Amino acid sequence: MGFRSAGAFSLYCDQDPVFQFNAHSELRRVFFQGRKLKAAQGSLVELTRRNQAISESPEGKTAAQPLMLSETSIGEEQRKLILDDLKHWLQLIQACLQTEPVAQHQFACVGADAQAFQKKVLTWIQKCPSRQIIADGPGL
Repeated sequence: MGFRSAGAFSLYCDQDPVFQFNAHSELRRVFFQGRKLKAAQGSLVELTRRNQAISESPEGKTAAQPLMLSETSIGEEQRKLILDDLKHWLQLIQACLQTEPVAQHQFACVGADAQAFQKKVLTWIQKCPSRQIIADGPGL
């Protein structure tokens, strides 16, 4: 877990899932079950790398191609699954931080006072809307 300088929160539950928010606590990016998603106009879309043909110049050199991603809207069932999982993680973290000091958990607080960080995370979770808002875009 961590905060960017402008207050945007990120939650990393090992490598997957990952939830990233903007400074308004709106969900902006997700890595869930091996899939990359971003916010787009209040919805989540999956980003999939497109297969690209490798081009060669007449001299036989391989030309670098820009990364091409396709965007596919996810269904309501998948959206609900992701948001339910996010809710589960936030409830779990909140319960842990409310019952024990940060120092007793299996994570380290780096670059901040542990008690201040604990308070900041709890405050952020408590201010989060009960129905998670998805940002208009993936930016901060």
